[in-house]
Amino acid sequence: SALQEVRNCNDHPCTVYHWQTGPWGQCIEDTSVPRAGAGIGTNEAFCSVGMQTRKVICVRVNVGQ
Repeated sequence: SALQEVRNCNDHPCTVYHWQTGPWGQCIEDTSVPRAGAGIGTNEAFCSVGMQTRKVICVRVNVGQ
């Protein structure tokens, strides 16, 4: 039978990334979404949707950004 030869290729270490996240910011009302409310006489209660943001960076491990 024929001989077969094998060798490694692409044997350099793979680059590894991870997400680095900052703290969530303040909750701010999303004015693009209508408020839901219930009026009782002159007193009214409203509920609305809020949004928060935070900084997200893709970082290469052991190198920095």
